[in-house]
Amino acid sequence: MKINRIIAAVTAAAVILSFSGCSVSSSSSSSGSSQTNTAEAQTSTSESAGTEQSTAEAEPVKSVLDSGVSEDLVVAKPANGAEGMEITFGDFLREYRYFLERSGYDNDTDPANAVTISSARQEIIDAIIEDRIVRAKFAEYGMSFTDAEKQSIQSDVDTGVAQIKSSLMQSLAAADETLTEEQLTQQADERFDQILTDCGLTMDTLFGWQEVTVMKQKLTNEIGKDATYSYEDAQAQVQRVIDNLKAEYESDPASYYGQAYASYWIPEGSRAVQAILVGFSSTVYQLMQQLRSEGRDDDADEYRTDKLADIQSRYDEIMAKIDSGEDFEQLMNDYNEDGGNGMFLITPGTEIYGTEFVECAMGLENPGDVATCVTDFGYYIVKYVDEVSVSEETLKATTESVQEYLLQNEKSKLYSAEYDKWKTEYAFETDSEALGL
Repeated sequence: MKINRIIAAVTAAAVILSFSGCSVSSSSSSSGSSQTNTAEAQTSTSESAGTEQSTAEAEPVKSVLDSGVSEDLVVAKPANGAEGMEITFGDFLREYRYFLERSGYDNDTDPANAVTISSARQEIIDAIIEDRIVRAKFAEYGMSFTDAEKQSIQSDVDTGVAQIKSSLMQSLAAADETLTEEQLTQQADERFDQILTDCGLTMDTLFGWQEVTVMKQKLTNEIGKDATYSYEDAQAQVQRVIDNLKAEYESDPASYYGQAYASYWIPEGSRAVQAILVGFSSTVYQLMQQLRSEGRDDDADEYRTDKLADIQSRYDEIMAKIDSGEDFEQLMNDYNEDGGNGMFLITPGTEIYGTEFVECAMGLENPGDVATCVTDFGYYIVKYVDEVSVSEETLKATTESVQEYLLQNEKSKLYSAEYDKWKTEYAFETDSEALGL
């Protein structure tokens, strides 16, 4: 669970990152990137215990939860004597408990999680130290927040909390399908409040996490105010991405996911379609997949045909509205059970959406035509929107986005170099024993 903003679409910057190998230091965030608390920013690769070494190879980790260390004990302080920057064991423990909660760990001694636990402890204290330094330098630079910036920080916190609660609601719904929307909302609210209480956190804590993220961005912009990255260099970078995409598509059109790169390049003959899913229950779908995994495709097809009766009335209702001329997009918003936005980019030769769906989408003759296909997910009602290509305007906007991203990268490098100097200046000393390092 994270306090962050989830970007649904793959951004131009993300594509550049995947194809060029350039990266932004974790010490700074662009204004459009995900915002996370200090512990999460450093432990994002520690989500799953499934990647740990085997229990036989790992030794138990000494717990810091039940160590008896006083929460008032100072476990890190600057060697240069700077005042007001001490870090207590309680400061560390709040972040550490949140990490354990987020990662789903019941305890912090399991040998199977030894590597993650040990790394997380170091990363968490390093992140809290960075918070202290950033706050000190923010003040030293004479910086402050406008009312609009404070409102934006609070908005980001509210968005992150809403996403956590939405995730909790999904988990609760999966565990008990009889719960109403009102019950799910109430239980998710209660669970979230309990998480804060168990970790020793408050809404002010969450605001502080986001506040430091914005402080880092403002410092990055100030330190990198003279950095440059030309439009021409961005164009060259974009062209390299396009060349890579073309080669990727030509080598394997079946697995090419054109929707992720639609602001760069779209294969000739591609089309946009909208779709409304009238879906089977998760139980029906899972049983169907089990049959297919056993090589019993005929049985799966027969079972699928039988279960269409369960969703027929919903399908007929939607088709009646389409036939009467109601707006397809509005119907998609009202009825679609797919979970996405209902828009698909179908590239010639693709197989990523399944044969039935792709054949249906590519078989429509004219924009505006509608047809239905039956898949293992249920009925898909598909509308052909139009053929698509990347316009000059779109490519220009993509290039400008890439230019801004790479400019931010240059600023981030300057910030990282400056932060390394700050770390030396403060030279924090830590109590390794108390922190379980």
